[in-house]
Amino acid sequence: MQDIGASIGGGGHFFFAAPELSYGRDIFRTTAASDVYSLAMTLFNLSTLRMPFKEHRNDMATADAARNGQRPPIPSTTRFFADSFNVLWELLVLMWAPTDSARPTAMMVAQQLTDILQTFSPTVGYDKS
Repeated sequence: MQDIGASIGGGGHFFFAAPELSYGRDIFRTTAASDVYSLAMTLFNLSTLRMPFKEHRNDMATADAARNGQRPPIPSTTRFFADSFNVLWELLVLMWAPTDSARPTAMMVAQQLTDILQTFSPTVGYDKS
């Protein structure tokens, strides 16, 4: 994959942004690694129906929490991925590593998500055919 280094001029939510994107305007450029982090937060949101960092009231508090290593806690129950949530959780933990160099590549994430989805057994109706 090619890193196109897109920049973000405004908008979006720090609830989903990688910690390194909140250090200031000069280095606020997305990378493949920051996209992996954002995808982890999106998958957390979709699989738990909870906003990451919902306890924080604004973008600054959220950005501070992420830079200080805070991540969403593992939920006691989930509506989706019930049988494979622990495997998904392990992937999320890798994806939201505090440093971009410690995160898996997008290709690695895609392969692991494919493996997880092949064993997918949701608690709501899903036709595998």
